[in-house]
Amino acid sequence: MSAGRDMLATIVTVPEIAGTFVELETQAAEQDLQEALADLRTVLAELDISEDELTTELYTDAVAEARKRDEMSTLPADPH
Repeated sequence: MSAGRDMLATIVTVPEIAGTFVELETQAAEQDLQEALADLRTVLAELDISEDELTTELYTDAVAEARKRDEMSTLPADPH
């Protein structure tokens, strides 16, 4: 529990993309959403994770994009 609410943190390393990702989750009712987001940002700041390091991109999407790039780079050159 942090900032007065239950939170779940998961550390994820995915071979296809560079870096380590921290997922920080909590549950909130719609009317409590802004306060919940503020609490999450407080915890992230305590972990020295800055606002410019945050993303809304799903790492599963980043993996799919990396795989697509890898497939494109291994295609033979078009002789025409």
